[in-house]
Amino acid sequence: MKDNIEKKIENLNLNEDPKFKKNLENLKKTRANNVTRIIALKNENRDIKLNKQIDKLTKQKLILQNKRTIKEIKEKMAVDKVAQNEFLDSKKDEIAKATEVYKTAEAKTTSEYKQKLANLDKKDKKTYFSIKKEMADALRTLKHERDAIYLESCKLNDTAMTKYLLKEVVEDAKLQGSENYYNISLEERNNCKKGKEVYNENLNKEKERYNKSLTLIKQSKIKISDDANRKISEIKISESKEIENEKALYSSNFSKLTGKEREVEKDRHEASIADIKSKFGSQIETYKSKIKDADVNVKAETILHKSNIENIDSTFRNIKENAKRNKYNAYLDEYSYIGKARNNVHSLVEKLQYKASTYQYNFVLKDFLLRNALYFIIIIFFIICIIASNGNLLSLPNINGILSQSSTKVFFSLGVAGLILIAGTDLSIGRMTGMAGSISCMLLAATSYSTNQGLLIDVTGLSWGVRIFLAIFVSIFLCVLFSAIAGFFAAKFKMHPFITTLSTQLIMFGTLMVLFSSVPAFNMDLSIKKAITGTSNINIIIFAIVAIVVMYFIWNRTKFGKYMYAVGGNPEAASVSGISVFAVTMGIFVMAGVLYGIGGFLEGARVGVANPNTGYGTELDAIAACVVGGISFSGGVGKIRGAVIGTIIFTGLTYCLTYLGFDINIQYIFKGVIIMTAVCLDSLKYLKKK
Repeated sequence: MKDNIEKKIENLNLNEDPKFKKNLENLKKTRANNVTRIIALKNENRDIKLNKQIDKLTKQKLILQNKRTIKEIKEKMAVDKVAQNEFLDSKKDEIAKATEVYKTAEAKTTSEYKQKLANLDKKDKKTYFSIKKEMADALRTLKHERDAIYLESCKLNDTAMTKYLLKEVVEDAKLQGSENYYNISLEERNNCKKGKEVYNENLNKEKERYNKSLTLIKQSKIKISDDANRKISEIKISESKEIENEKALYSSNFSKLTGKEREVEKDRHEASIADIKSKFGSQIETYKSKIKDADVNVKAETILHKSNIENIDSTFRNIKENAKRNKYNAYLDEYSYIGKARNNVHSLVEKLQYKASTYQYNFVLKDFLLRNALYFIIIIFFIICIIASNGNLLSLPNINGILSQSSTKVFFSLGVAGLILIAGTDLSIGRMTGMAGSISCMLLAATSYSTNQGLLIDVTGLSWGVRIFLAIFVSIFLCVLFSAIAGFFAAKFKMHPFITTLSTQLIMFGTLMVLFSSVPAFNMDLSIKKAITGTSNINIIIFAIVAIVVMYFIWNRTKFGKYMYAVGGNPEAASVSGISVFAVTMGIFVMAGVLYGIGGFLEGARVGVANPNTGYGTELDAIAACVVGGISFSGGVGKIRGAVIGTIIFTGLTYCLTYLGFDINIQYIFKGVIIMTAVCLDSLKYLKKK
């Protein structure tokens, strides 16, 4: 690029006096020499430090001398910079005068070319780009005349010169890229148009051929069928006559014979009847086969017609795909032109255009509908609910209610999402919610509680901060403990998480009931509850956002996240690749336990009261939210945003139905239908991919 810029500057008409040119060359040489000397002195200092043969004092002396020299050179360079600025100041009047002349000429030239473009036929793009190029060249010539002095002074600063001329290079790249893209687009449009004409022509020919051929074949079939049926009737009549004659002969002979002769005659008669039926039966089958062959010809012609139509469609589809691909490649060339001009740097608008063009190129309507069919159904459902509520569902309190409920549930969805990613599940979420919520409310209550065995649990004497920390710590510890136990058996003994988590949830619930069955509920201190949740539960929403960001980072920006996808996609291949499937599985269960502990703590704080039955059925909502969000039970497929979106959808669904007064049993029906639809669509995607 630098060579191109130098050539462009050499081609400028510079009208400078010899004295100025001589001073300019001297300044350039001085600057180059100074830079070279500084580099040499710095290298010398480095060599002095590395040289063990020179004593310490000598090293210090030499380094000090070089530093002084560098300082002197930099001072001289500063003086040279001042000289350069003075020179630029002296040229201000000349540049201002040239700018004024340029603006007048630019306005006149622009007006002339705009008039040409206005009078041009809009379809004549070839002439349009030609005039655009002429206009750019004319304006550039005027600009060069104005900037001759400025560009020459820019030689003192290569960076400034490069930036100054970069706009010109980018404009050329944009114009060239746009013209190439248009030419290829026009060519491909013509190809598609011609292909469509050929397609219609071939389609009409094939339909005409098929209709004629089918008519002839059907006529032939009718004739063959009529002839065959007539022959079959004649054969059956002949067969009947011969059988009657044989029967008459048998009756006549039979009456004349006695004893064994009658048995012989009976055997002869039966054999004769069988021969007659066989002889005429083979003739009948021959004519029936002719009728079948006529039917086969009709079917064969229909199959041939469908095959020909498919070939014609396939040819036209290939033409359209080639046109689409060539247009996209032309756009990539245009994007590349601009990138090369800017040293592979693109503006935000260009990057967005690139993403939009790439998405449009890869877009397939059928796949898009398959991927998002469930979301469309749910959006329609929400629209109907909003209309049914006269728009009241969109009020701020309702939106806040949905978000605050979703904020606690999202912890459970994020936790089970990791297990579903490795083709597992978790049935213990509901009991973990009850355990963490009960422990939190008990430790943050205004009064003390006792177990069924008489053990008093009293932490009311501790400060708020200590009690909140203790509640969070104990909740997380217990959830991680039971989750790790389930994870150990799943990872070590290859037990399905369905069984291990079913076992732990029974253990948890049973333990809580043994200890606290006499306590109806644990009530959190209202002042502590308010401090944790904040106004309108805003703190819980913030905690949820932080959790989502952290989990997104873990899933997408860490080795552990990549290992999760690897183990979920193919654990055998992951193990062969050196990934510890046991460690990854245990890590996912522990991470889920942490999320369950925090989620249970926040759920207890949100409601303010909890017991061992709190959160019953939460596991189903969490699993369903992940499935609706696109986290596949097949393993290795899913995103954090899917779990979040699924949670909001399910919470919103329940909230809307409750707000509209639907019975809870009706809500179960809606949830069941959505879960079945989500899993069905996920299976379709998996089968298509397979």
